[in-house]
Amino acid sequence: MSSNKNKIIKILLLITILLILVLSFVKLLEKDKVAPPNNNPATTTIINIPSSWLTQDDTVNNFSFRYPENFNTTYIHTVDWPPQAYIQNKSFSCTEGGTSVEVLGSKKIKVINGHTYCVTEASEGAAGSIYINYTYNTMIGNKNLLFAFSIREPQCMNYDEPSQSGCKNEEANFNIDPIIDKVIQSLLFK
Repeated sequence: MSSNKNKIIKILLLITILLILVLSFVKLLEKDKVAPPNNNPATTTIINIPSSWLTQDDTVNNFSFRYPENFNTTYIHTVDWPPQAYIQNKSFSCTEGGTSVEVLGSKKIKVINGHTYCVTEASEGAAGSIYINYTYNTMIGNKNLLFAFSIREPQCMNYDEPSQSGCKNEEANFNIDPIIDKVIQSLLFK
């Protein structure tokens, strides 16, 4: 009788361990899944676009968006600008990881002014500057949109003072996210 009781205890213990392992594995898989953002223009806050912003028309996809000509910065400059906007024919997904200096860059989920984005950032250095390539992926209504662009930041140590400090200060305080959020939220389908 005692032998049967030990077998039952061992089986229950084995089942418990297997159940814990399966649940841990499922949690790891779910960690990489991200629900598509619900950035429905009808439910988002109205944004104020400065009248000086320009309009980019996409006649192929029948939409337009507004964007600033530049960032009103001294050291940081636009490169591939205005952003190129694409409608993707696939479902939204975002697996975070990587670093900005890797070939594929880093990928992060960001919530900017209540809007969810999958942001990819890849940087490369060249002759005194760092070029940063960005892609912001999000859902607007039922459309999966991708906005891609590049900026150039100088290597501030190449400047003498006071420009070196000014450059460092500008780079430390510059945040592209609210600008791109306004650009993307200005999107109008025709």
